[in-house]
Amino acid sequence: MAILNALFFWFLLQIFLYPLKQGNGMNLNDLKMRPKLIGLFVITGLIPLVAIGLWSSKLVGDALTKSSYGQLEAVREIKKAQIQKMFTEYENDMAVMAETVNAFKQQAYNRLQMIQSVKIKAIETFF
Repeated sequence: MAILNALFFWFLLQIFLYPLKQGNGMNLNDLKMRPKLIGLFVITGLIPLVAIGLWSSKLVGDALTKSSYGQLEAVREIKKAQIQKMFTEYENDMAVMAETVNAFKQQAYNRLQMIQSVKIKAIETFF
């Protein structure tokens, strides 16, 4: 960014000073004192303005970057909490499903025992 600004100002100086270098009758010594002083004051005023502009641009860029990272970290923490909650819910659902399967197994085992005891009684009464 600073290189582009330096090239831009070099280009502007070349445009404004080019006619003075050509020797087409216009020379820096041919100018009156008033335009020289005005040009000097304008350049003297622009240099700090450009420096402050570049410095503030860098500060604003750094602040925006820091703010963006802060917001991204906040979003990351929110998403992390949501994912952890989702996995906790899945874990609880799996525990309920395992308990349901165990209950079905126990119920089937009880039925088999009951059927087996009924068959044993039927065989005993038959003989």
